[in-house]
Amino acid sequence: MGELIRPDFGQGQDTETAAKHEALSFFGQAAGYAIALVRDVDERGNAVLQVVVGLVDGTDAQAVATLPSTAAGEVDGTMIGTAVLKSFELIEAHGKAPQTQ
Repeated sequence: MGELIRPDFGQGQDTETAAKHEALSFFGQAAGYAIALVRDVDERGNAVLQVVVGLVDGTDAQAVATLPSTAAGEVDGTMIGTAVLKSFELIEAHGKAPQTQ
């Protein structure tokens, strides 16, 4: 699998690069965030797949996983996106971190 969580997650994104994304799958939204799988093509025509998490209002989005733009990459991206969505659904359902002893 590709890079799952980027070290700069949450530090903002260049809005010019966001426009180059092609949405492939929308997994859903929970806890105020939307999760999707997108194809990103750079200026040289090289493509990668990214699992993207962003605010529901669309004001910010960050790639949390980057994968090769292949059939296997799409399968991995679907599994990652589904897992990320489930994580946000659990956070939304409980509203806080679990109690530890």
